[in-house]
Amino acid sequence: MRLIDADKIRYSDLSDGHVPEGVWCTWKDRIDAMPIVEAIPIEWLKNELIPKVEKLGATTYVDNIKFVLEDWNAWKRYRG
Repeated sequence: MRLIDADKIRYSDLSDGHVPEGVWCTWKDRIDAMPIVEAIPIEWLKNELIPKVEKLGATTYVDNIKFVLEDWNAWKRYRG
């Protein structure tokens, strides 16, 4: 499975139904019809949650979040 940010897809205006040769495109309604997967953005963990929890002094919790992020990065490198 691959998660994408569908809000950042740039769609072409193909309202006339003509797709120029050599152009790959998708229709917004097809993307919008795809199933939604709940996901926690890594940036939110790093920039919002960790600083908030650090201020609360929950060091074990922060260490666990950091461990998950480090393990995630190692797993991505391993998978290549």
